[in-house]
Amino acid sequence: MKNNGTGMNYVALRQAIQGKSIMFGGFDGDEDEDEIDNVPFWTSTDKPVYHVTNAKFNLPMFDDSRWDIRPRRWGAFNHPFLMIGMPDAGGDVILHVDTRFEGWYVMTATVKLDPWMCGPSDWAKDVVCWTPKCAGDNLNIAGERMFRALAMRMDCVEEGETKSTLYVDEDWEDNWNCSDSCLKVFREIRDGE
Repeated sequence: MKNNGTGMNYVALRQAIQGKSIMFGGFDGDEDEDEIDNVPFWTSTDKPVYHVTNAKFNLPMFDDSRWDIRPRRWGAFNHPFLMIGMPDAGGDVILHVDTRFEGWYVMTATVKLDPWMCGPSDWAKDVVCWTPKCAGDNLNIAGERMFRALAMRMDCVEEGETKSTLYVDEDWEDNWNCSDSCLKVFREIRDGE
C-alpha cells in the first residue's frame, strides 16, 4: 500500500531533516507548539534563520496572485541514513526555496526513502527553515543561509559552534551525493578545524 510508505517518508522527514524526536503518539514538540520559543536557530551577520525546532511556522499565507510563482530548487542530497534502524535506510532529499511569502524566504524539504525500505510511496514535503528577505539577498544567498542552519541542526552542531564533530576524519562525501550548493555548506560544517 502506497500510504504506508508515504507515512514512513514523513517519519524520516520529521526525524532526520527537521530534527524532531519521535515519541509515542507523535513527535516531540507537536503537542506544545504554543510553547515553542520562536527564536532564531542561527544568525548570520544579523540575518536570523528560523528552524521548525525553535520556532512555529506561522507566516501569513501569501495572496492568491502569488500561487503561480513556483518554488525554486536550491539543492539536493542523498542521506545515507535517513531512517535509522537495522539496517539504516537512505533516501533522497530535495530542497526548494519559496519566495511567495511577503518579506520572507522559506526552505522546504521533500524526502523519499529508498524503495527497498518502504515500497512504493509518495514524497513527503514540509517547511524546515525561513529567513527574512534582507538587502543584498537573492535566492542563492538566502538558500545557503537557510541550508547552513538545516545542516547544523542535522549534524547536531552545539549552540555557539559552527562545526560538526560527527564527521571528523570520515570520508562522507561519496555517500551523501550532494548537489554543489549543498556540498559547499556541508564541507564548511564537516571538514577541518
